[in-house]
Amino acid sequence: MAKLLIVGYGKVAHSIASLISNDFKVFGLRRSIYSQEENVELIKSDIFKDKLDEIFTKINPDFVLYSVAADEQSPESYENAYVNGLKKVIQAAEKCQSVKHLFFLSSTRVYGQTVKDRIFSEIDSPTPIDFGGHSLLRGEELTYKSSLTTTIIRLSGIYGCNRNYLIRMALDSKSWPTNNRWTNRIHENDVTRFFLFLLNLVKEKHIIAPLYLLTDEEPSPLYDVLNWIREKSGLSKIVVKNNDVIEGKRLKSGLIDKLSFQLKYPNYISGYGMILEHLKSKKT
Repeated sequence: MAKLLIVGYGKVAHSIASLISNDFKVFGLRRSIYSQEENVELIKSDIFKDKLDEIFTKINPDFVLYSVAADEQSPESYENAYVNGLKKVIQAAEKCQSVKHLFFLSSTRVYGQTVKDRIFSEIDSPTPIDFGGHSLLRGEELTYKSSLTTTIIRLSGIYGCNRNYLIRMALDSKSWPTNNRWTNRIHENDVTRFFLFLLNLVKEKHIIAPLYLLTDEEPSPLYDVLNWIREKSGLSKIVVKNNDVIEGKRLKSGLIDKLSFQLKYPNYISGYGMILEHLKSKKT
């Protein structure tokens, strides 16, 4: 049975372990363990303190997923999560002969560009504008330079049944930003499905790209998303001045359409529609 080691066992990793087939044995590294799970062997480990070489040798993973998240919004936390920690894991994986492929979950925060009337994809070189984007891009560069076969997955804003920040914003008009902006989203279920899709391709010895941008098919103005949520929640539409002035960037993958993979939630209407129905059913 092929072995998958997930470094940074959080929400995304939990979703992967809950859906993964019997073809994989899943191991998860995390600093604190509150309970064990049926589909994964959790290992308590601090990647900055423990000897990762020994952990890798003991597990002998075929595939490694690095999905560590920053503890807080600070330069130090981002540098630790996406550069220093990743470097240690890459070094351990390079010494472990069983590792066939390493995946790194990055973020579209690396794109600092705000060019009007243009959609950015994998072919565009990112230009980060903040500490988070710079750390993420340095982590990507480490991944590219490693001796391993690697794939980076840049995730746009993840949302789902337990990630409903925009729903709360929509219902509270006082929390709306002053200016409208483009939003790029990906449903957490599609994150899990896409990773498992790639993992199975690699397991079957297919060649995959070194980089994918995972976001839904319709970047949308934030005010449109918020007002749609309000409408579906039985609330009146909010008219904001300067609604036609849209800041930010639009993103879309130029590679995923070429794969035999279909998003379950290709736009905010399908994704948030499901979430609102789920929340409604919980109240009844």
